[in-house]
Amino acid sequence: MTTQLVRETIKSFSDVGPDPAQMYWFDTTGMLTSKTVFYQEPLLLHQPPFPRCMVCWQGGATDKENMRVWMYVHAEELDKGVVVQAWRCPNGKGIFPTKPIIYGEHKGEIRWRPLHDGDKVDPEDVEMILGFVSAWYDSLSQRVEAYIPSIQQTFTNRRKIAQGKFPTYEWRTIVVEPIKPRSASKGGTHASPRLHDRRGHLRKLASGKTVWIRNCKVGHPNKGVIFHDYKISGE
Repeated sequence: MTTQLVRETIKSFSDVGPDPAQMYWFDTTGMLTSKTVFYQEPLLLHQPPFPRCMVCWQGGATDKENMRVWMYVHAEELDKGVVVQAWRCPNGKGIFPTKPIIYGEHKGEIRWRPLHDGDKVDPEDVEMILGFVSAWYDSLSQRVEAYIPSIQQTFTNRRKIAQGKFPTYEWRTIVVEPIKPRSASKGGTHASPRLHDRRGHLRKLASGKTVWIRNCKVGHPNKGVIFHDYKISGE
């Protein structure tokens, strides 16, 4: 079962944005802080683990303010950059979106610009957005969990969707371990696993060079399909 924050976020965004079942959901509460600082290195080394991710966080921004932050990270075309937009919800009093930005690597540095020409982006928003993204990337090298919903194919859900209502979702939770070096084969074979998404990750080659491996689907669909979702904690 997914976290309450993710469930509530889906309800908040049910009428806008992409289909929740097409995104991987990360609850970073307990891992990230409200004073997350933007560092270039994680953004240069990492890329989003999946093409569409929603990163959620809640905590105390100040002594008197409780904050929720959501980030949508879209990387369908990595060669063109990574699109990020954030929403703030202080003390449950409305949702305030930032202007979407797109960032990428240029000559060994991270460069960004507004996604839409003519948008004026607050530099403090950019510092907050890229700070959260870089801290989230760092967290993926630890033991984490993630979430992705799938719509239950029931008569009730089909009726809800036809009426424009919020459907009921099923959830799959998996634990993501840090990528381990490959060990030498000890012989033997094993059956093909069920079809599932393998997240994007860093891999160190025998030459010592570190490269980014893009997400992909592995396994056999005849064995069944696994949907993933993630939770990140500071433990």
